[in-house]
Amino acid sequence: MEEDIRITENRAQNAFYKQYIKCRNNYEIDQSAVYYWIEALGDKIGGQTEFCKWNMDGNSRKEVRRLREVILEKAIALCSLVKGKPMVLNCEADARAFQIFGGQAIAKKEVCEKYLPWYLRDFVVESEFY
Repeated sequence: MEEDIRITENRAQNAFYKQYIKCRNNYEIDQSAVYYWIEALGDKIGGQTEFCKWNMDGNSRKEVRRLREVILEKAIALCSLVKGKPMVLNCEADARAFQIFGGQAIAKKEVCEKYLPWYLRDFVVESEFY
């Protein structure tokens, strides 16, 4: 990360970076909520997905996929092990910080619906099994 994104002129952390750190280290868990594991790596987005249906396109068979619900504590533990400690997104400020800094996140469904709706769109990929 470039220093100017994290630090203001007087060298204090800016509000977005403080929110980013909070989402990684001092987040709340809503046990009644649905969460998704999402990621933003440069200009690419993704997440933990599930198969929805086949999309036949001429001679090729393509999968339609969408985000799937994750078990929050297990997703945080697995993400931490495989990709590094994720952010946990529970509100608009969390979503805005994620949009700036990217990486891995476990996001509440309502946050995705309101502030990150492009993650909820189905997408098509080439099938590995055809």
